[in-house]
Amino acid sequence: MNTTNTTSAITGTTATTTNDSPNNPYTDFKAGTTAALRSWSALRTAVEQSWGGSHSASKAEDLRSNIFAFFDGTSPKPKMDSFELEENLLGYMEDEFGVVLEDGSERELADLIVRMYEACGRGDVSL
Repeated sequence: MNTTNTTSAITGTTATTTNDSPNNPYTDFKAGTTAALRSWSALRTAVEQSWGGSHSASKAEDLRSNIFAFFDGTSPKPKMDSFELEENLLGYMEDEFGVVLEDGSERELADLIVRMYEACGRGDVSL
């Protein structure tokens, strides 16, 4: 298995990521997380309206990459819990897009990502 070290722009911490391979539940986790981020109305609107400037789309991609740095498939237990992810989502949206979330959607998204990761760690890709 090939791995890469990545430093997160969210927290400044270094994490190790794995390369994807077919029949790897982590591949399904990444697809589910990507779909969840793309359907998150706060992020989608911020990108569509360029609230993060001309690089809004790349900022959204950076967010996705940063999440994968901590939910990297190297362990069935995530390196960040739901609360930490929620706080990071709040901070990232405010810092990069000027969006102050008040609808609780960051909590829902964080919970979903952690549940998907833990399920995939058990080999369960049904979520």
